[in-house]
Amino acid sequence: MNKLRETLNAKEKILGTLVSLTDPCLCEIIGNIGYDCVWIDMEHTYMSYKEGLSHLNAARSANIPAVVRLPQNDLTATKKVIEMGPDGIIFPMAKTKEEICSLIDMTLYPPHGTRGFGPLRAIGYEASNSKKYVFEESFDMCRFVQIEHTAIIENLEEIIKIPYIDGFILGPNDLSGSLGEMLN
Repeated sequence: MNKLRETLNAKEKILGTLVSLTDPCLCEIIGNIGYDCVWIDMEHTYMSYKEGLSHLNAARSANIPAVVRLPQNDLTATKKVIEMGPDGIIFPMAKTKEEICSLIDMTLYPPHGTRGFGPLRAIGYEASNSKKYVFEESFDMCRFVQIEHTAIIENLEEIIKIPYIDGFILGPNDLSGSLGEMLN
């Protein structure tokens, strides 16, 4: 089980910070100074997949869990990032229960979801057991939904019932914008 999931399951406080620059040394530094996790932003940055992977490698070397915020509702980006083996992912700007269900489905293999098979890095380039990864270890990745629109709040009672969501992250700036009160 990944360290982030263990911390969530234990209901312990998690202190993390955001990385939006491309130098992977930042993840290593963040891990070495005592943070519990690092959030790698691939939504609002110019970070490439290669740079994202370098951040994940640096986080792993510093023994700090890494969560990647994905580009909004992008199947290709989601596949590429989860095949890199992050400890968690964040889906930004989701608005409806149906959209969130579709996003979660992208992360799960059949029969639980629609994820296609291709986890080369996530299974250590075949060094790990593929069946064990698909049927056990792939569930260890944490899945977060970012609350950035009033529509998600209006349907939150139903949305929190969606299986495999590990948590919600408040996005106050976009949420305030959806309320017509940008940055207030």
